[in-house]
Amino acid sequence: MTLNLKQKILIANASIGLVLIVIIIFIVYPSIKDILKLKNEINTIQGQLEERYQKTQKLKKSLKELNQIKQVTTQMEQVFVKPGEEIDLITTLEKIANSHNINQTMNLNLVDETKINTESKNKDARIFPVYYRLSFLNEGTFLDHLAYLKDLEELPYYVIIENINFEKRKNQIENEVNPINLRFDAIIYVATK
Repeated sequence: MTLNLKQKILIANASIGLVLIVIIIFIVYPSIKDILKLKNEINTIQGQLEERYQKTQKLKKSLKELNQIKQVTTQMEQVFVKPGEEIDLITTLEKIANSHNINQTMNLNLVDETKINTESKNKDARIFPVYYRLSFLNEGTFLDHLAYLKDLEELPYYVIIENINFEKRKNQIENEVNPINLRFDAIIYVATK
């Protein structure tokens, strides 16, 4: 059986087409499938690495901020009265009053808002829950009171003064240095653990 040229070309084209189909099915398609699988794995790994990098950056930032927070915390601890230092606080306040010729009457109460019920907590909540509430009634001259208040500002603690009120006494003589009363409330925060 002899094939004419047309049939030979047709068989050759069919053979080449069949070989190409076999190559595509058994070599190219699995390779493309593997390449796409590798691409997905690379994208997954890239996402994981990006996430780790972000976490590392956040950790570095947190460590840097931690050092800053430690410094601020150390500074903040110095402005609080430590538990058990009430006597030192009272003694310091009395010395300041005596150094400015002020007759001082003081009432000191420890307030712990963590032990107060929640209804009254929201009404007058403080930044820090434990503090001393001090009430003062001082007697002295106006200039002595100003010097006394200035010295209170220079204490190593934060003394938050509220409700300050100067009162003139009755029956005072004009053009003389007369004593006046100074009433005020103050808050000094207590360091907690």
